[in-house]
Amino acid sequence: MTGPAWSLVLVALLTAGCAPPEPHLCNGHAALCDRRLDQVAFAATHNAMSNAEDGWLAPNQTWSVPHQLEAGMRGLNLDVYDMDGVATLCHGYCELGSAPFADVLADVNGFLDDHPDDVLLITLESYVPAALATEAFEDSGLAPRMIDHDAGEAWPTLAEGIAADTRVAVWASDGAAPSGAYLDQWSDWVDTAYHVERGEDFPCEPDRGALENPFFNVNHFITDPIASAEDAAEVNTAAVLGEHVDRCWQATGHFPNQVLVDFADEGDVLDIVAGLNARGP
Repeated sequence: MTGPAWSLVLVALLTAGCAPPEPHLCNGHAALCDRRLDQVAFAATHNAMSNAEDGWLAPNQTWSVPHQLEAGMRGLNLDVYDMDGVATLCHGYCELGSAPFADVLADVNGFLDDHPDDVLLITLESYVPAALATEAFEDSGLAPRMIDHDAGEAWPTLAEGIAADTRVAVWASDGAAPSGAYLDQWSDWVDTAYHVERGEDFPCEPDRGALENPFFNVNHFITDPIASAEDAAEVNTAAVLGEHVDRCWQATGHFPNQVLVDFADEGDVLDIVAGLNARGP
């Protein structure tokens, strides 16, 4: 082969494998890599441990925790209790369902093993001392990946967390250590009211925490008297959830960092959060 045809083949051989690399992604989006943790929106599951897939009664979610993460949820809200000296996940009554806290954290750690470009949030409704909870993090292998942060410091960007493999931020509603990686939730967060019985009642007024805190959680779930997939299907839509999130952003002037829902498999939660991140804080 000679002439122009051979030249084309030679160029193809020399450039094979030299295509520009795909852009690095952080939580699925290149644009999020340079944003600090408090500048990113996370789709999150309320009472994530309470799920039908694992056989819990009166669940808040359909999917198990690993399934939630694989589906794209990046925030987990968990209730942890002291059961005979063992940190255990329950939702009020352990007869409805329970799981060793360390086992679920090990599932989270396994997810991070398999997804090296993802950063997660965990918020704990905690009824245990910090020492018992942090023991579960140690036992699960997740502790080295917890983000260590002191008040007044800038939060790391997602890219910085990924580079250091510190990719999970953990806050406890009570019993948190004064500093380090097991953080006090209401020093860093503000949220909206969490008990709503009708979809038209979703509020935006700050409930717990101070509005000047760096993270804003929008609670978006109905409890009437318990969670239901039917209610979630009605309120997790772009029309209802999107309106609620945008209204809270406008009313407070605070970018919604976490959108917390029941039955995350229903509706448009991931699309709403992707839209928030596309607009940015």
